[in-house]
Amino acid sequence: MVYILNYLLCSLLPASFSISCCAALFFPGILTPSGKFLSRSRIRIFLCFMISTAFAIVVKYFYQNFGTWVLQLALVLWVILLFTDTLKRKLSAFLIYISIMMISESISGSLILSLYALLHGEAAYNIYYTLSTTWEILLMTTLTFLIALLIISKVVPLLKKYSHSIHLTTLAELVFPAQVSSLITGLILYKENSPWYGWLIFLYWLIEFLCYFIVLRAFRNIYAREKEHELLVQQMDFTRKQMEFSQEMEKEYRSVRKWNHDMENHLFSLNYLINTKKYDEAEKYLESLLSDLPPEKRNL
Repeated sequence: MVYILNYLLCSLLPASFSISCCAALFFPGILTPSGKFLSRSRIRIFLCFMISTAFAIVVKYFYQNFGTWVLQLALVLWVILLFTDTLKRKLSAFLIYISIMMISESISGSLILSLYALLHGEAAYNIYYTLSTTWEILLMTTLTFLIALLIISKVVPLLKKYSHSIHLTTLAELVFPAQVSSLITGLILYKENSPWYGWLIFLYWLIEFLCYFIVLRAFRNIYAREKEHELLVQQMDFTRKQMEFSQEMEKEYRSVRKWNHDMENHLFSLNYLINTKKYDEAEKYLESLLSDLPPEKRNL
């Protein structure tokens, strides 16, 4: 009974809370919550993930390798049900989220292995065999949760800010191979005594080979987007120069119009002075006009 209580308090509830809380923060940040299936409340979204995650972790406790499949299946089903975006965008967001959790778990595992080596004076190479008590699992879960929160707090604003240029699908294609490798590895370990073991390994290498083309496509898309961005920058620069040239032409046009208007006034004044036979005044007026010209033009 005490062991079951320790498992609930130190393993099941913290792990379920960690995964569900991160999911409730990450997915509504880049996806649109549905008002049909549930309200837009993040608390309800959190509870949906919490219930299914707790069940999946229980399965993972009894069937460690198979439980990973159940956990990820539960997460992806809730992502599909709770949000209104396209299926491609939902799956892309799911793959990015799983990658964040995997990275967080890897970092926290490395920290714990280093701490283990420091305390016990010997190196450990597998975190799951190193964690012998539920309290050590609680430490692992807490570190993973804090690191995941830190990553999510940085990733979500970036995805929002650059959503016009960064496609979730392209990012998902980059992280997809690692995700598939993890799932297939879990399946191979779960079926290592099966007569289908050799075929599973063949399937693993086949999927890895296909993932190469997926990653290649992602890099091609990034390259194409970069070229589009460069072209857009060139077009904007050309448009800016056109606007500057137009502004200069507008200033020149206004200057010419002002000069024409002044010349008309001067000609009318000279015509008036000549018609009234005020030749001396007309000559002085003309000299004053010529004095405003540059020296090289006065002798023409």
